[in-house]
Amino acid sequence: VDTMRPLAEQRGNTMVIRDRGGAGAVHTDATKLRQCVTNLLSNACKFTENGSIAVEFERESLNGVEHVVVSVEDTGIGMSSEHISRL
Repeated sequence: VDTMRPLAEQRGNTMVIRDRGGAGAVHTDATKLRQCVTNLLSNACKFTENGSIAVEFERESLNGVEHVVVSVEDTGIGMSSEHISRL
């Protein structure tokens, strides 16, 4: 998040971090996780101008296994129905 904050601010955006209950320790491939979050934030910065970008971290349990869910929400141009159908 700190790496992408200057790009967000350069485009007039504010960046907010929402920690819903503490993500805690995560045992994963740090490089891949960092790259995924960087890609999400880069896209949010690219398509948002004079708006806001929120990053949320939340721990959830799925079938008895703990997961950390990372979400990025922005006030950018959004996606067309066609793009969403291809996700």
